[in-house]
Amino acid sequence: MNRIYTTLSSVALSVAAFTVSAELSPVQLAVGASPAAVVPASPSRADEAAKKPGEVDEAIVSGGWKNIGKGMWYEDLLCAYEDFMDATGTNWQVDIEESEAVPGYYRILPYYEGTIIAELNWEADWNYIYIDATDPEKVVAKDFAPYDYFLMSHTVPENGWSEDASKGYGKLEEGIITFPRNAFSAYIDIYGEWMLTSFNDGVRIALPGAKITDYSIHYSLDFCQVSSDVEFTLTYGASAAKAVGGVYKGFYAGSEENIASVAKTGKELTGGEQSYSLSDGMYTFFVILLDADGNVAASKVSNFFVYNDDKSEWEDIGTVDYSDDIYGSAYESVIPFTQSHKVIIERNIKNNGLYRLKNPYYTSWEYYTRFNLHLDRHYHTHYIEIDASDPDKVVMRSSNLGVNVTFAGYGIVESLPTFNESLGRPAGDLYGTLKNGVISFPANSLVFYEHGNPNAYVVNRNARMNFVLPATSAIEGVEENTEGGMSAPVYYDLTGRVTANPVKGPLYIKRIGSKAEKEVF
Repeated sequence: MNRIYTTLSSVALSVAAFTVSAELSPVQLAVGASPAAVVPASPSRADEAAKKPGEVDEAIVSGGWKNIGKGMWYEDLLCAYEDFMDATGTNWQVDIEESEAVPGYYRILPYYEGTIIAELNWEADWNYIYIDATDPEKVVAKDFAPYDYFLMSHTVPENGWSEDASKGYGKLEEGIITFPRNAFSAYIDIYGEWMLTSFNDGVRIALPGAKITDYSIHYSLDFCQVSSDVEFTLTYGASAAKAVGGVYKGFYAGSEENIASVAKTGKELTGGEQSYSLSDGMYTFFVILLDADGNVAASKVSNFFVYNDDKSEWEDIGTVDYSDDIYGSAYESVIPFTQSHKVIIERNIKNNGLYRLKNPYYTSWEYYTRFNLHLDRHYHTHYIEIDASDPDKVVMRSSNLGVNVTFAGYGIVESLPTFNESLGRPAGDLYGTLKNGVISFPANSLVFYEHGNPNAYVVNRNARMNFVLPATSAIEGVEENTEGGMSAPVYYDLTGRVTANPVKGPLYIKRIGSKAEKEVF
């Protein structure tokens, strides 16, 4: 292995011309839930060490194989991982071998040299996937571990899974083996759990002699776009009668309902160079291929985030203590908060009520080191932007956290009021405040989501997201007592209210003159 892969993403890439005509279903807000509780995850497989139900019988492996010709592999396995996402929607020729001992039992080397997966990983894989198609109505793929690292399992009882875990068998019809969406699960070693994969059109294999169709969709587009000018090249398969799509401001899931809506209302797309200019924020791309009858034959859906970083508009005003209540709230059982760390805070030169926190989840974050092999980080700058122009209605603007620690995509956070407004809902009253030089967000006032998970979650459950502005930013509302030299300390709770009689134990904000800091009394 040349690279470490731990980022599982359930959304593929896409492209489209700008349109807002389709009626799309927004993400669902899972109040009081955590991603770990509601991300579709397969139940634990009850493997008995001696049985290993997902393995291929050794007699079949060693019983002899014959090459029966060229077929076609339609990728929807490794492309669930962030590093292989460019392979989503692609297909390529493969050699099909059939068992001499058990006719209808096949094996394939899908990631041989020259395939897009091999190119993305800088090396080929020489592991076979074995497929039992002896019963065309109940095709079973056995456990498959490409690169001896990514363990994939077809979630059917024959592989040791319970009936309620199964998303269905494959079927062999007219020479094509088709597995349903989410028919496979990937083992995530950091959690010791299985999570559903095969999110897109499902794995398909065309056997020799079958009618080969090419509904592939390909282009490369990074999740983080650091410029408003977004450019890429789109190509799609010759079997498509028409390509339609759209790009939408906001975060939308690649659900069957949304795909059907865009298929009806999206603009026609042509292959080749694509270029357009977008404002800051999250976007969702759809590209859908239609067959000759106008039916959806293939689709890709992806999210990406645009942020134009004009550093000349910002000034560094010092550091703040950052007490994570985003990942530490959403994934408390996996990455619980234990300690604060210092983060640089910048202020906008033109708007002194606009602040941003620089790389809050980078080297100073405790899990940067602890989960070093499991963090898929971006190495350019990311910010949490805070608009405190109205001190009584402080909001956290939609901000890309730039880190993927949960195998469900890169994290985005924003205030609940702005999230509600973006979906046409009442904003509510859970705004932050700026009082006495402290920016405070109340409990349950922030929304967190990941671009590979069609749900959003209320976070800041412990109200830890509070920031004492550096002295240079002028803590207002408290008069400094200069009699006798040093002024007396003034204590505030984490909402910015003065506490006349602090008690031992809680965390307070202590101010002496123009200097403020967090302190456990």
